[in-house]
Parts: sequence; C-alpha cells; structure tokens
Amino acid sequence: MGDVVFFKFFQDILMSSDKTLGELVETADGSMTIRNPDIDEEYHSTAGAAFESEELYLSRSGIQEQWLEAKDLQVLDVGLGLGYNALTTITKWLGSAGSCSIGMLSLEINESLVKHLAQGDGPWMEGWSDQWLEIAKSLELQPSGLWQAEISHESGVKFQWSVQVGDSSKSPLPQLNLNYIWQDAFSPGKNSELWSPAWFKMLAESSHDNCVLMTYSVSRVVKDGLTEGGWDFERIPASGKKRHWLKATKASTT
Repeated sequence: MGDVVFFKFFQDILMSSDKTLGELVETADGSMTIRNPDIDEEYHSTAGAAFESEELYLSRSGIQEQWLEAKDLQVLDVGLGLGYNALTTITKWLGSAGSCSIGMLSLEINESLVKHLAQGDGPWMEGWSDQWLEIAKSLELQPSGLWQAEISHESGVKFQWSVQVGDSSKSPLPQLNLNYIWQDAFSPGKNSELWSPAWFKMLAESSHDNCVLMTYSVSRVVKDGLTEGGWDFERIPASGKKRHWLKATKASTT
C-alpha cells in the first residue's frame, strides 16, 4: 500500500469511527496527531508530537534526575490530548534505575479521546509500541468518575495515573502538592482560560515550593499570566522548529 493511500486509509477510519475527533495529521517525527475541528488546532505539535513530549517535558524539566533521588513525585498533565506526554513520562520512568513512586493527574475535556486510549483503538495509535498500548489499555473508569491505571516499576514502586475528564477551568483540582506541571493545553488564543492569571494562581497554590512548570508557549499573554499567577519564568532554547520554550518556577514569597 503506497504512503498516500495508507495515510488516507487511516484518515477514513478516523472520520468514520468518530467524526467528532477531527482530521488525522502526521507530524514531523512520523507520530500522528489530530486537528480538533472545533478549536481548529492540533492536539500535539506538528513539529513532532512524540519528539516534543520527550525533549520539552522530560529532558528539559529535570524530572528524570529527580526521580533517581526522590521518594515520591506528583505530576499534573494539563491537556492529556492523545496521551503522548503522559505515556512518555510513564515509559521513561519505567526504564529508569530509580525507585521513586509517582502520581500523575491528566486533565482532558474530551472523554472520547480517553475511551479510545483505554480501548487501544485510537487511529493515531497506529504504530505505537506494545508497551504504550498496554499502558493506555490499562486505564479503567472508576466509580469516582476518574480513569485510572497503576503501573509497577521493577523496583516495586508504583506509578498511579489518573485522568480527570471535564472542563478544567471550572473544576477544582484535587488536593495536590505538585512537583512538575506539563502545561500543554490548546494555545492561549483558542483556550484562554487555561492560560489566565487565575489558572496559574490555582496551579501555584496546588504546588510544592520547588515545582517546575514546562510549556511550549512563549506568548506575551502566557508570560503575563505566569507572572500575575505567582510564577517566575525563563525562556529556554527549543529543539526542532521552535526557537524557545518556557520553564517556570514558583515565585519567592520572601
């Protein structure tokens, strides 16, 4: 089957199986994303969905060094989307030599995406590793309304992954003491509530003093929102097509 025909074949599957999801798009690293028809924007970077997950959120945040030393870490994944950031975090942790337990809460407004992940039949999942598929399919809907999965490290510690479905800007976060935040919502121009000073203030109030927040957006509204919400930030060099990303830490109160 030729590349064009192959791509069209899976695009047809997507549109016929769940027309609310949108158009399947191949990103620069070969991983797939989806263009949301309501937002008119991709769930993950077209410069490389899998690439950005690993380079920005894992490599530049410092979490991989921390889980070699810490006993417990809490992560907030803002914008689960198609699962790239969450699954990259889990598989990197599984391959580490550390013995740190991790709790991660992913936020997602579109329950259909979560169901596709849990069923292992999302069209964007074509070509995923067996490990990614196994982890995604371990998600189960709980009576609490959360989707949850428990993943075990060879050292015996656990990764507790929870997915909260709904409008995060209108739903209070559980009591958390966050160490890391993957701020990967749709862009500020499309989803302003999740980039507002009020949103960043709520995140700061739910975070440990040394919490690190990573995001792809370097827009002025994001910088202003971070500052007003109680965060200091720095531009860091980006890999790939972007020139910069943002890395933020909680502003000192002294």
